[in-house]
Amino acid sequence: MPQFLIEQATNIPLEFNRKPRSVNECKRWKATEFRQFFLYTGPVVLKSILSASRYSNFICLHVSITMLSRSNYKKYLEYSKNLLKYFIETFITLYGKEYTSHNIHNLIHLPADVNLFGPLD
Repeated sequence: MPQFLIEQATNIPLEFNRKPRSVNECKRWKATEFRQFFLYTGPVVLKSILSASRYSNFICLHVSITMLSRSNYKKYLEYSKNLLKYFIETFITLYGKEYTSHNIHNLIHLPADVNLFGPLD
């Protein structure tokens, strides 16, 4: 899997500040790299790597983050909230409660925060 992301570097337009680095280096990724992964490269790279249930779980997060990043986010707030709730529930089922950190739990509050402060971008 680490190579799949690096192989996408040739397909990334110049408008992106950084080219993808290996997933093995994700502890050193910058926020722009996570944004690029969640919104653009992640769905492409993970499709052939993850099981159908894990990929579906990731896509729930991807779609929700995408909606909350748009300027017209208000019409998607409720749907995004439901998707994030479903993401968390299936995350616990797929990966176990022991891997459910505060960061995973806090995703449920993201639509309310976006409603108060504006889109994620």
